[in-house]
Amino acid sequence: EPEREEIFRIHLQKCDRDPTQFDLARLAEIAEGFSGSEIEQVVISALYDAFDRGGEVSQDDLEVNIRNTVPLSETRAEDISALRQWAENRARPASE
Repeated sequence: EPEREEIFRIHLQKCDRDPTQFDLARLAEIAEGFSGSEIEQVVISALYDAFDRGGEVSQDDLEVNIRNTVPLSETRAEDISALRQWAENRARPASE
């Protein structure tokens, strides 16, 4: 969760939005299983939604886009499990 929270922070800042205006802990919690690129796409999609209605991106925009996205960790669970098993003794973890 802390890593996903930081990824939301980074991508909101990258899009010139103030991350303190969002409940990043909540976003990270409901985006369990999302990769960094999937989180980036959630932010981008939420920005498009806000632009389409002529407003500013909101917490709700982000949450709706999370709920409407099925992460690869679910759609490709078997493949990811096989990769993790292969990497167990062959690679170093990217995070703790």
